[in-house]
Amino acid sequence: MKLINNDYRVLDTYVKSKKEEAYLVEKVNQPGRVYFLKIIEPHKSNRCIQDFIENFQEYENIRHRYLLNSYEFGLIKNLNLKPISGRLYYVLSEYTDNHTLEALKGELSARDMAIVLAKIMEVLDYLHFRGFTYRALSPEKIYISADGDIRLLNISTLIEHLYENERINSIQEFIAPEIFCRDVIIDRKADYYSLGVLIKKYLYPLIVGDKTALPVIDSIVEEFIKKEPGSRNMLLIEARKKIEELFDFSIGTDYLKERDFLNLGSIKAIGHESQLLELEQLEDFIDSNSSLYNIALIEGNIGSGKTYLLRAFLRKAALRGGFTAEVSIAGGKTIGLDSFRDFILDFLAVAQIKYKLTNQGDGVKLIHEDVDMDFSLNLPGSLYKLYDIIAENLIRRSKTESIFLGINDLELSSSSILEMIDFLFTKFKGNRILLICTYNQMGAGKDSERLLEDWANRNGALRIKTSNLSLESTGRLVKSILGIAFIPKDFSQLLYKESLGNTRYLVHLLRHFYDTGELYMSKEGVWNIRKDRYDDLKFPNSFVDAFKNRIDSVSPKQLYLLQMVSCFEGSAKKALIKKLTGFADVEFNELLISLEAEGLISEDNNEYGQALDITEGEIKKYIYSMLDQSQRESWHKSIADELLNDKKLDNGYNFEELFYQLSSSKQFEELIDIAYERIGIARNMFTDSSIVILTQVYDILSTSGYPKDIEILDKLCYSLIVKGETAQLKDYLDKLMNAAESRGNDRFIVRWMLYKLEFSVRSNDILSSQELINEISKGLEGKDYVEEEIYHKLLQAKHYLDVDNPVMTESMADEGITLSESNNIWTYVGDLFNVRGIAKYMLGDPESAIVDYNRALEGYKKSDRPFDMVKPINNIGSIQSEYYGSEKLALDYYWRCVEISESYGLTSLQTTFLSNIGEAFINVRDYKNAEIFLDRAIDLSKRIDDKKSLFLSTVLQGIVYLILGRINRALEINLSLKEMNKSVQIQDKEVLMQYTNFLGQFYFETGDFKLSKEFSKISMERSLDISKKEYMKAKNRLINIDFIEKSSIDKDMILEIVEEYKNSGSSYDRAYFLLLYGLIAHYLNDEELSKSLIQEYKNLDSEEVLEKYQQDLELIELIIEGSNSSLISAIDHSKSAGSNLLIPKLYSNLALAVKLSDSGLYYEAFTVMINNLDYYETAVRMLGEEYAGPDFRRFYMLDLMIPIIDRSLFSITGFNRDFEPRIENYLNKLDEQLFLRIFSGEEASRCCIDTTKLLSALDSNFSENLDKILEFIAIKTNAEHGYIVLYDTDGSENRVIKYGAHEDFPLNLVIENTIKDEQTVLIRRDISSKQCHILEMHIEEEISGFIVVPILTSQGFSEKSMDRRQSYVRNNIYGYVLLLTRSNVNRFDNLRSDLIKDLTWLIYLNSENDRLYRSSFYDKLTGTYRRNVVEKRLSDAIQHHSINDRGFACLMLDIDRFKSINDTYGHQIGDKVLTLIGEAIRESVRITDTAGRYGGEEFLLIIEDVDSNSAAAVAEKIRSSIESMTVKGLKQKVTASIGVSLYPEDGQLPEDLILRADQAMYHAKEVLGRNSVALWNDNMGSIASKFKLEHDLVVGGFENDSDRIGALSDTALLIQRNMNLKDKLDLFLGYLLDSTQGSNAAIYSRSDNQLKCIAVRSKTMNDADILIPYDYLHKVSKSGESESYIYLRTSSEGDEQANEYVSGAICPIIINGDVYGLILVEVPLSRREFKQKDLKYIEVLGSVFSANLV
Repeated sequence: MKLINNDYRVLDTYVKSKKEEAYLVEKVNQPGRVYFLKIIEPHKSNRCIQDFIENFQEYENIRHRYLLNSYEFGLIKNLNLKPISGRLYYVLSEYTDNHTLEALKGELSARDMAIVLAKIMEVLDYLHFRGFTYRALSPEKIYISADGDIRLLNISTLIEHLYENERINSIQEFIAPEIFCRDVIIDRKADYYSLGVLIKKYLYPLIVGDKTALPVIDSIVEEFIKKEPGSRNMLLIEARKKIEELFDFSIGTDYLKERDFLNLGSIKAIGHESQLLELEQLEDFIDSNSSLYNIALIEGNIGSGKTYLLRAFLRKAALRGGFTAEVSIAGGKTIGLDSFRDFILDFLAVAQIKYKLTNQGDGVKLIHEDVDMDFSLNLPGSLYKLYDIIAENLIRRSKTESIFLGINDLELSSSSILEMIDFLFTKFKGNRILLICTYNQMGAGKDSERLLEDWANRNGALRIKTSNLSLESTGRLVKSILGIAFIPKDFSQLLYKESLGNTRYLVHLLRHFYDTGELYMSKEGVWNIRKDRYDDLKFPNSFVDAFKNRIDSVSPKQLYLLQMVSCFEGSAKKALIKKLTGFADVEFNELLISLEAEGLISEDNNEYGQALDITEGEIKKYIYSMLDQSQRESWHKSIADELLNDKKLDNGYNFEELFYQLSSSKQFEELIDIAYERIGIARNMFTDSSIVILTQVYDILSTSGYPKDIEILDKLCYSLIVKGETAQLKDYLDKLMNAAESRGNDRFIVRWMLYKLEFSVRSNDILSSQELINEISKGLEGKDYVEEEIYHKLLQAKHYLDVDNPVMTESMADEGITLSESNNIWTYVGDLFNVRGIAKYMLGDPESAIVDYNRALEGYKKSDRPFDMVKPINNIGSIQSEYYGSEKLALDYYWRCVEISESYGLTSLQTTFLSNIGEAFINVRDYKNAEIFLDRAIDLSKRIDDKKSLFLSTVLQGIVYLILGRINRALEINLSLKEMNKSVQIQDKEVLMQYTNFLGQFYFETGDFKLSKEFSKISMERSLDISKKEYMKAKNRLINIDFIEKSSIDKDMILEIVEEYKNSGSSYDRAYFLLLYGLIAHYLNDEELSKSLIQEYKNLDSEEVLEKYQQDLELIELIIEGSNSSLISAIDHSKSAGSNLLIPKLYSNLALAVKLSDSGLYYEAFTVMINNLDYYETAVRMLGEEYAGPDFRRFYMLDLMIPIIDRSLFSITGFNRDFEPRIENYLNKLDEQLFLRIFSGEEASRCCIDTTKLLSALDSNFSENLDKILEFIAIKTNAEHGYIVLYDTDGSENRVIKYGAHEDFPLNLVIENTIKDEQTVLIRRDISSKQCHILEMHIEEEISGFIVVPILTSQGFSEKSMDRRQSYVRNNIYGYVLLLTRSNVNRFDNLRSDLIKDLTWLIYLNSENDRLYRSSFYDKLTGTYRRNVVEKRLSDAIQHHSINDRGFACLMLDIDRFKSINDTYGHQIGDKVLTLIGEAIRESVRITDTAGRYGGEEFLLIIEDVDSNSAAAVAEKIRSSIESMTVKGLKQKVTASIGVSLYPEDGQLPEDLILRADQAMYHAKEVLGRNSVALWNDNMGSIASKFKLEHDLVVGGFENDSDRIGALSDTALLIQRNMNLKDKLDLFLGYLLDSTQGSNAAIYSRSDNQLKCIAVRSKTMNDADILIPYDYLHKVSKSGESESYIYLRTSSEGDEQANEYVSGAICPIIINGDVYGLILVEVPLSRREFKQKDLKYIEVLGSVFSANLV
């Protein structure tokens, strides 16, 4: 070994053996000094490692001249430049090659020995002052140099020795007797004892015969080695004084040098231990990748200890093997740009991504193995790719180690930083990465508040609150800072009263009193105050006063250095401070060291090198305030000159710092130059950062009265206009006007008016715009303001668009373009070409428009406005959609717009593009995606208060609802739009066109044809010059109304529209029209027109469109073919195609029903037309009769369909209709058999006519019987969906049987609300229904009816376990039958609900039989096979595969950390986990495979016909499925480890295969770190396996009971497990209950004939509720013989029904022939009774466990 962690070079091996390993090393960067480095392995010294993780910070801060120092404790990451796997720790300490006192025995004189002892007393006295007891003082731990100097063994090595019994035993004679006693507090008196023995053994022999010395030394020894610690009353200082006087020497102790300091360097998370524990528990879940959280928020006020808590956690997490880093967010700077840059650079460093700054710090260039790209930090929105690279690097690293990233002061985040954190947080989900952020709500902005709420709502953020310290915690903090052994109560109470427990203020108060000398160290080494009473202490008046005296007490040179640093806004380059102050190297370094020691200056590294800063912002401000104004300006100028020189020499400079220095030194010209240069580097002045720079420059210049402020103000106004930041714009426009008028500057007055005009044009304020145009024209007369003239032309062109004058728009744009090109002014040329393109499109020249749009793209590039490229790109997309019908191409253009707007943060434009995408998806008939994007557009519009976009997106959402038949939602949209239009009058023509078209369609579908026609005509007028597509939609609607009203069509008009579609419009709309009217023409017997329209459809050249309408074409062709078989096929096709059909079924069903009726297929015709009538009745119900228009019946063509229904009904039943044509009335005319024949088919009418047929179909497959019963019920009622819900008798997860299951149905809500009244619930939402039930609020409106029927147990049957279900379930409720349907064509009535009620007994019987059958083969909790079954299957598999020469795999699965789940969340949650894992396993394997529960949380699987790769793939599938589970009530992920063995490669016997699968599983846990899969290999053979033990175990009387043998082997292995007795007792009782089917169990210890309960566990009740049979306990305790008993347990609440008989067993635990304790087990007598065989088993199990009690 040569290098350790790349930090230490190995010089020599100190020791290397099986027991220990240590080296002599030197630091690579500081060679020459030798250190001692000890290697610590976790499996050898785990307790010591845990001690160091908790306390090493304290150990390293204990320093004394006579004590070897402890320096570092950490993880070894690499050896010889190569990373290592697993955890290996090291401790670095001071090295000495001096001899020990033991080695020098006999070589020292009495006086020399006395000096050694005096020095030992001094160091021990110091340790005791610090609150540390050495405990193991011995000669081997004392090192003596040639000149008599001593060193005591360092604290870290001492701690190691204290955990090693061998070492302690070897020096036992020096160890105080109380050390070996339990429950005894060890204090400094233990060291007195060791010192006494040392004196006796090493000084005594040297003074034998010295009558003067002997009595003195004897008195000291006698006092020190008293057996009782409380009797050792002589103080060390007293003993030392006696020895020094006796031997005439004095070693002298400088207590001030030794103790006079405040321990501020390692303040722990005192007072926040519970919060730290919460973070550490989360750390465990992150380590096992089972956490629901990837972000933790430490919330609290300033000074509440958030940062201390964060750093304490990060330090410990790093020592436990995690990768940790901390990032702070800088706030309060002049310009917040560099905060974002620094944040990104910090994360690049954390992710170990190499980069270099580009463009003088405005961007980064990644130097990465796969990436070579530049990113501009001026455009935060464009940085998602960079964030993604950072995230992927960290995720990749998290595969090998957990990552914990601390972010300090989240409330100071800019929106850009918050966006980055949110992106990373989202990416980190499901990975071993945790963000821990400190957050002060008082200083938070709206962005951070909103984001925190969002994180909480996504259930992804753990929120941890910190508050001020308690009085007790304040005392502990004061004790820690003073470095003493006790809490100074009075002083602490005074500090608490003043600080109110605020950690930050408390530290400053202590520092204040120390700096002022009020708190001082006495010459005797004791802390004192200079006042007679604590109450006389004078507290500072303010926070500033708390540190003012510290500053006043520094030397002039120190103050000079501090003042220079205070002149920097951020950190100052160390080299620059040295240069500016002029100090020589040595003096400069000494000053820095002293100021760092005072806690006034901190040193760090940033991208510019080593940097200095003052530790506290308040201190920095105070120091800066000490400088007068002229001195400040002079120093700022010097700093600015140096930074400008660095910039010139390209040495790297901080723009923000230079900006601050130039403004502070009033170098305004230079300030303007670097601002413009920075904006030029950004390549446009419209980014957020550029606007921030302009704002800051203007504020500085205007405040200073500098005349060029108006130029900056003008650029700022223009930038805000371009960005659309209207909120900020108004204030700056007023300032521009006032400045221009007060200075008489005509040009800027004109520019102010131009900005006002831009604002008016955007607001669609036509009158104001015209007035401003006239006023500006006058202002430009006779002026040579060319740029302003061009801008004016552009705004006039936009104005003429608003007044619908595209000719004048084109003319104005032409003039502006000519002026721009002739004067080489490109600022507005992009906008001019874009607006001219719009005009040309409006004039009917789309091709020329596209040419102008492309020229606009070039113009925007020239004017450095790349983000405005979205305008022409969006317009090209619109032409592709509106004119060419290329919807997919249009989508591509819209996507480009979204990407550009996101990258530049153009939120206001994103709403338009999201809306456009939603509309494009409507056009291509992808309504699901249309809904998604329109929802996004609506949400964003609401967030930014964009009323126009909100209105348009809502209109489009309403169109989607109409298409999808959600008429109720469309009504809500219509009412909402009316209100919106009242509050904000919409003027935009395109929006109004869409709105009127929506209204036309809405009133068409709600049956007000008059209004529909009006709005359709208005829409046609509005869309004529804007959108041919919308024009055609409105025109087609009028044709549809005409058809419905007249039952005929105008053939010439149809052909005219066909021709119009050829020239323009969407190919999707064209296809829709051709198919719809091809079908209608066929219905009207115009076969020629029908044939020509359908043929033209087939001739369309768009495969995409043809594919979309393929299902509709097939249906129409089946209807047209007209044969009986094709018509029947058409019915089937219509059902199977469902929502994929785009032509309304109203039309296809009508045409189909006519053909069916004409062909004599009356049953089928009736069915089809009843479905159309169902559409009508459902619409009436959902819309409400008050909103149904006068033509509502006509829209649904009732006059055409009712005659067909009537004719069919007559043909089927012979009845003529004499009732209102409603579904319910029609169905009442059908008897049972007819109903089934019509709606379920002939087979159903035969099989489901009565229950006799059902009973004859049932057999011994009880599970399938339940499916048959549910299907029977569903057919009888014509239900679309059905459920049977069965409660498990022990209250665990319900079993659900489904028929046509509706996935989104809120099953649990329905059942919970039904159970409350325990009655059958029957609800029908038909148009005549007036009833209402609480359940209706939980079920979507589309559901027409539902029935809920309780399944009751047989009369008088009651299980006690039912009491332990949810509180609302009564004893006789076994489950529920639930049916629901969307269709009004159903038999949801009292007759059928009574039938279901009658069948519930059949459900109950089959369920119980199925449960009994399954319980004999299956584990009830997990649904997998029982252990005996899977073992039998394994033996069978070996026999089968040995004959066929084929292989299989054996998998052993164990749930990770299952005990902690049980302990933390309770056994109910644990059982739920087992159930879900059983489901996951069953769903992951084939029917030919076998899965069984092998033990408490272990499963054994047999996977047939697989090789190693396939077996590993199956295991990985299972592991992944378990990892992805969510368990309600469990706040952590569940994971499992799986071991795999293969037959025949890994064994040919069952026990060998199980053994090796088990060893592989332990490898997956212990080596791979859980949540892993491992295949067995020879290297795993040494891992202990319980199955070998099980194979060898023979227990008479129950050797064939696999559950009990498993429990015995589990118990036998407990002795090997590294856990405390409490946990072992809990596990043992679990094994006992599982293997005896017991309900309650307990263990009692016996001492002095007294019994004490030491462990209890219950499956059925709280531990406190278990009633103990003390008579039986005492009987067995005395006799030593096992007893079984039966007694009546009465309810503690007096409920007689809750009383039950219990069978119990009590067995003694015999150790060395005596009764050590008792084991008690109980079970309800209704379940089983304990026999003699059970007692024998419990005795043996207790005997095996007793090894853990010795």
